Amino acid sequence: MSARSSLQVNERRLKPIYDSLDSGNNKQAIQLADKLLKKQKDLICARALKGLAMWRLGRHDESTVLLNELVKLAPTDESTLQAMTICFGEMSNFELIAKIYDSAVRKCPQIEEHHTHLFMAYVRIGDSKKQHQAAMALYKAFPKNPYYFWAIMSLVMQAHSSDDKNMSVKMLLPLAERMVEKFLNENKIEADAELQLYLMILDLLDKHEKALDVIQSPIGALLKFDLNSRQWKTAALFYKLRKWEHVNRCYKIILDAEPDLWDAYLRYIESMLALVDSNWISENSDAGVDCTVKSAAEFIGGKVKAELLKSAQFCRGPFLARMELMKQLRNRDEDFSVVGDVSDALCEYFTIFGAKSCCFPDVMPYLGLLDGTTIDNFHSRIYRTLQLTPDSNGLMLGSDLKQMLRHITYLRIERYQGKHSDMDAEQLIALTDDLNRRRLDGLKYGKDLLKTELQHSDQYGLLAVNILSDLWNRTRDDRYIWSMLTVLEATRRDSPAQHTVQLMLIRLYCYLGAFEPCPALYEAMEIKQIQQDTLGYCATNYVQSLGHYYSASCVYTATLKFFAVGTRESTENVLSAYKYGSFQKVREFVDFRDKLEHSLIYSKITVEKMLLDIMLEGNSDHGLEAVIRSKEIDPVRDDIDWKLLSDNRDLTIISKHDPTTPGTHPLAPTTDLTVPATDLTVPGTDHVAPGTDHVAPGTDHVAPGTDHVAPGTDHVAPGTDHV
Repeated sequence: MSARSSLQVNERRLKPIYDSLDSGNNKQAIQLADKLLKKQKDLICARALKGLAMWRLGRHDESTVLLNELVKLAPTDESTLQAMTICFGEMSNFELIAKIYDSAVRKCPQIEEHHTHLFMAYVRIGDSKKQHQAAMALYKAFPKNPYYFWAIMSLVMQAHSSDDKNMSVKMLLPLAERMVEKFLNENKIEADAELQLYLMILDLLDKHEKALDVIQSPIGALLKFDLNSRQWKTAALFYKLRKWEHVNRCYKIILDAEPDLWDAYLRYIESMLALVDSNWISENSDAGVDCTVKSAAEFIGGKVKAELLKSAQFCRGPFLARMELMKQLRNRDEDFSVVGDVSDALCEYFTIFGAKSCCFPDVMPYLGLLDGTTIDNFHSRIYRTLQLTPDSNGLMLGSDLKQMLRHITYLRIERYQGKHSDMDAEQLIALTDDLNRRRLDGLKYGKDLLKTELQHSDQYGLLAVNILSDLWNRTRDDRYIWSMLTVLEATRRDSPAQHTVQLMLIRLYCYLGAFEPCPALYEAMEIKQIQQDTLGYCATNYVQSLGHYYSASCVYTATLKFFAVGTRESTENVLSAYKYGSFQKVREFVDFRDKLEHSLIYSKITVEKMLLDIMLEGNSDHGLEAVIRSKEIDPVRDDIDWKLLSDNRDLTIISKHDPTTPGTHPLAPTTDLTVPATDLTVPGTDHVAPGTDHVAPGTDHVAPGTDHVAPGTDHVAPGTDHV
């Protein structure tokens, strides 16, 4: 019988076992494997599948013994190797995957798939040195560009993970550079990803001039990964070289093409101010460089005028850039009157974007430019732009949905600028009553919304809760806590998907020591994936200390499951990045995986879960011993490396826009990991719903190699990456 026909027969005989495993019928899979092995004892794949079924049934010792026997046999057929790979993956014993493919490569060096699987096995365990060796062996046997660049990227990762940074800079990265240049000189560079890897290596070596020459050479035309990628790369390199005139010119070109890119405006303003500080003067009047505040103001003003000529779909970038320029000049104690009047700029922005939820967080950094004499005038000006009509009780309400949303923005601005601080208790209580009536009236605009959508008038309720928290802060009277709960529960009833309300309710109930409603609220927020790490503390901080041990066990189990799955999935992402040549993402995925593995919440919950299991299940000497044995606690291996721990909690999601200083608010955030806070946290009204990704409104482009900065936020200090 030929090898091909024999293989087809074996596949046909193994198919019922595969079907049983896929359907979860592991007992039947074992029975079918035993039956097949009686007829064909040398069918190693059947034994591997039997070992997999045993492992899934919890017969771990038997499965381990069986698979170890197969490892010694060093199989080479792909079906057996794949079955063993799946089993070792479920065991989290990735070293054995590398071992079986290493043996297979030694036996059958002519099979390309064995080589690639060996390389990927080393990627799984993070052995960059062996990755490089496997990739070079693969390239020598099968000379293809991707394999060669796998070897180069392995050198980069070896440098990335090395503790000896001197060796990385003087040996590993220069070797990677020379390997790429060999291909470059031989004109073998074929893809954008290969050139991107070369630029990454030059960036790690701080050879920015050389990288600039590469981009501006004919080979730079390969940079087609993103819109204007070549221009962005050029501008970023000039920025790192601090060649401010070139930085200014490049970002002007970018902004002329896309006038709503916030990163570009920040770099443009920074470069202009650097040129002012250095007294740089252009030798050519047509150089296209703005080296004075006046020329920058004219450039940005031109973008604003171009937007005002539109009839709809205005870009926010130019308007915010004008205020950002004013702010930076103010920080330098310089006169910014040449740019314009800040009150006029804010009023103009409110007039155009006041009905958008982004309006308040956008203008918030610039409200401080107003002084005491102009604040009241500014409030009066924007109030006059509102179109309000009285109801039967004389309460002024928005005439339509747009006017209601603009009124909400107006109230948020008033609060941020201290309007509520000057009111007495009676005035604040009357204001909360008005806000609740406005919220109820605004529900008419959301009758057709789905339950998963937020009601337009929710912000009125959240503002009322903020004011009630102010009253609690003044008096420490717990009746205001109950009032907050009443408003929040009413808002949640009308807007079940309002995640801000759910976060606030969890915080308040935990403050009162009533954790019973919290699990349902936590589940309603649909905390998923990485949010288990960033937002999970909202529940895990309090569940055990408030005496809900079985709820704690459920929450801890769900959180630990995410970390187990998340680490595995991030490894799969690394493999995919190698497979598809996305070398820039390899380091990001590896860093992400390391951040998960060293998460502060992960370490805390792991220990808490162990102690909780001992307390709940160790009700006898035998039970206690069994629990401790099942944990496989190794004091040496399980010792926490405190220096590597990463606090990934998102404490800013529970933010607020109060004018008070941090710590004076009754609901200020707590960073305590173990004890319920003695005060509460009222979230702000402008964060992102769990399960959604944040995108800076009005911006749809991210500079390649940089993170996007939302309009209206303070930029990061020069010389650092934007976050």
